[in-house]
Amino acid sequence: MFTLAAVTPGIGFVGFAAPIGMFSAQAVAKLKDITEGLLTKIVRGPEHITDTALTVTGVSPSRGPAGTSVKVSGTGFGAGTTVDFGTVPATTVVVVSDKELQATSPAGPAAGTSVDVSVKRGAKAPAVLKGGYTY
Repeated sequence: MFTLAAVTPGIGFVGFAAPIGMFSAQAVAKLKDITEGLLTKIVRGPEHITDTALTVTGVSPSRGPAGTSVKVSGTGFGAGTTVDFGTVPATTVVVVSDKELQATSPAGPAAGTSVDVSVKRGAKAPAVLKGGYTY
């Protein structure tokens, strides 16, 4: 007998019920494997993205002084993602989603100078937006 009950929107719980002694030890072990597989929690969020290509498609605003909160758009963002403005790391980086970061621009070069914005995560090759931010 199988039972499906809604626990929260989008998540269901499958229960198995059978009279005691109905299954052999092998069947019980297999049923346990199936149940554990069904009940494994699916975790969604930027910290669990592993195979999305790392890209940078834009920054907003694209100019400003040091200390500006900059939205970085792209793909493949997750826990441990870093952002550099030129060769200087952002003072803060917050992963909003796998497609958006908030980074604070660090102290930079003279006003009017453009720098590359590069995003790095783990062993992936960095993604770079050439001349992406102007101080």
